[in-house]
Amino acid sequence: MAKVIGIETGPEKLRIVVANTITKKFKTSYYGNIKIETMLDQIFDEVKKIENFSGIGITVPGILDLAKGKLLYAPSMNLRNVEIVKPLEDEFNVPVLLYHSTIASVLAEKLFGAGKNAKNLVYINIGTWIGTGVIADDKLILGKEGNAHELGHSVIDYNSSVKCPCGEYGHWSAYSSSRGMLNYTRLLLDTKYAGVKTLLRSAKNLNADKIFSLAKKDKVAREIVEEVGRINAIGTANVISAYDPELITIGGYLAAKHKNQVLTPITRHVKKYTINKVPKIMLSPLGDYATIYGAIADFL
Repeated sequence: MAKVIGIETGPEKLRIVVANTITKKFKTSYYGNIKIETMLDQIFDEVKKIENFSGIGITVPGILDLAKGKLLYAPSMNLRNVEIVKPLEDEFNVPVLLYHSTIASVLAEKLFGAGKNAKNLVYINIGTWIGTGVIADDKLILGKEGNAHELGHSVIDYNSSVKCPCGEYGHWSAYSSSRGMLNYTRLLLDTKYAGVKTLLRSAKNLNADKIFSLAKKDKVAREIVEEVGRINAIGTANVISAYDPELITIGGYLAAKHKNQVLTPITRHVKKYTINKVPKIMLSPLGDYATIYGAIADFL
């Protein structure tokens, strides 16, 4: 059987890829507006439609227990203690590989993207959450349970009142993930920009995408985007100090959609915050598809 299946899960999102292990051709399907409580049922329903496959790779954005094949906690999806591997193996009788989303992404970058020739590579996801995947000296870093990549929960400000989706305060994700950026903007509108006229106050259904869009014509929005970019530079500097990579690629849906607004502040500010030599920093050529391609990387 020359087919394998990759599954990417996320908040209200499900993406499935069918890959031919011989031709390396992919066919990807995307399902939006997924309800978290029924996502596993939909995964089963969709996989049952696919015939003659030899393996499944599945990614989740959360804390894992790889030995038990479980998702322990996914703050962005509000899920705890979910069996992942065993139900899929029992139903489909094929090997099932479980990955944290950004671990899958760095594997994809190494196999399909800009990191093919890099021995020391870090992938940074900037989107629904902030996450990192690391390859050091050509070895994938996992940690004792598969969670050695949670730099999105590194502390940017220990005195912060900005709450991360995980429930703690001052984390990188609390400022720069899509939900975090919205919460941070609302806080700034009530404090630093209280009484200041801005289009952000009248925007309907304000979200991170709209903040980036309004930054092109609104001074306050532009300053907030720059400040979030500076925070991303601090997080990136922490990555450089920790891993000394030769290449950093930046992906995730916010980075893919708002390329220059995400990348430019990082490259402008990062040198201020790390003692190590700053490596090449670039947008991932895989765009918002690194995670789903990484789900099948170990099968190819």
